[in-house]
Amino acid sequence: MYARERLFFSIAVASALVLGACVPAPYGTYVRPSYSDPSAVVGRARCGGQAGPPTQLAFAAPGNVKIEVSSTPGGVRAAGWPLGITVSVPLGVRFRFVEPHVLVAADGGEAGRPVVPEARVRMSASMPADGWIDLARLGPTPAEVARQALARDPARAIAEVSLGLGVFPGRAPQRVEVRLPAIETTAGRTELAAQELQAAAVRGTGYQALRTLERARQVAERQSACERDTPGKACANITLYDTQSFEVAAGPFTASGRFWNFIAARPEPLRYELRVAARTTERWRLAAPIMEVTDRTPGERRTERFAEMRVSLAYPVPLSAPIEGAAAALDVRLHLPDGARSRYLVRLPAYEIEGARHALAPIALEVHRFDGGLEPFNC
Repeated sequence: MYARERLFFSIAVASALVLGACVPAPYGTYVRPSYSDPSAVVGRARCGGQAGPPTQLAFAAPGNVKIEVSSTPGGVRAAGWPLGITVSVPLGVRFRFVEPHVLVAADGGEAGRPVVPEARVRMSASMPADGWIDLARLGPTPAEVARQALARDPARAIAEVSLGLGVFPGRAPQRVEVRLPAIETTAGRTELAAQELQAAAVRGTGYQALRTLERARQVAERQSACERDTPGKACANITLYDTQSFEVAAGPFTASGRFWNFIAARPEPLRYELRVAARTTERWRLAAPIMEVTDRTPGERRTERFAEMRVSLAYPVPLSAPIEGAAAALDVRLHLPDGARSRYLVRLPAYEIEGARHALAPIALEVHRFDGGLEPFNC
C-alpha cells in the first residue's frame, strides 16, 4: 500500500510540474529580508518578483516614504554580503536622516556597529526642451551638496538630458552628418562638433548601426579581442548590441547618441537616441532645442525640433544629506560585515520629514544556503 501511495504521489507531483510549467530549482545561497510592519511585502529575485529566491522587500514608512531592500543571490564578497536599500521620498517635502551611518548587528543581542554606507540621490522629470537645468530649482538637494559631490569627483556627470525621435521617414540613410545643439550657460555658449556617421549592416539581421569611424574602430577592436581571448563566447553580439554611435565632449558637457536603421519590407525611418551629460552645477540648457541631420547621399537636410526632454540628476551624497522639493530616491549600498553569519539586523537612522522625526524598526536579514523551489521554466 505504501509503495502504491508513493507512486501516486510521484505521478501527482510530476503532473503538477507539467501542468504548471514549473521545474524544481536550487536557489543556492541568498539573504532573505523581513520587516515587522503590516505593509511589508516580500518579492523574489527574478521575473518581476515572481520567481527565484525571496531577496526583495518593500514597506511603507511614516510620511508616505517607501523603502525597498534587495540583495543579489549568491552575492557574498570578501567584504561581506552586498545589500541595497532605496528610500523614495514624496514630492514637495523636506527629508533627511539624522545620522550619516546605519547600525549593523549580527543578532538581536548586539547593539550594532555603525557602518557608513555609499549613498546616491537621484530624480528625474520631464520638462520643455528649451528649459534651464537649474539644480537650485530642480533639487533634489541644496545646490551646495551637489557642488561638494562634484568637487570630490569632477569626472562624474551629475545631470543628464535625454531626447529621442525618429527622423527621415520612409528611408534608411547610409551616411549622415549630425549637427548637435549648442549648450548655453550663464557664462557663455559651448559648441559640440558635428558627427559623421556611416551605416554598417549586421549579418543575419535587418539592423544597421550608424557609427563614426572612431566608434566603429573601437567596436571592431573589442570584438577582435573577444574572439582572440574567449573564442567560445558570442563575440558578434558586441557589434550587434553596442548602443553608442558617437561620444563628443566640450568643456563640462558630453553628448552621446545612438543612430540606427531597420531594413524591412516596409521602409522605416532612421531612429536615434540622444543624451547630453553635464559635469557642472551652473545653470545650463540647449541653446536651441534642434538637431540637424543631413543624408549625405542625396544631400537632403532635415531639422528636428525637440518639444520635451527627460532630465535626470544623480550624484553621491552623505546618508544624512537633506532632500527637498523633488520626488527623489536615495540609493544606499553597504556590505554586511561577515559573510559567514546567518542573521543580521540593519537599522536605518531616524529621519525627519517636514519637521517630524520618525524612528524605524530594524530590518532583519536571514542567510539561506540550501533552499530551492518550483520555478517557471520559461521565465
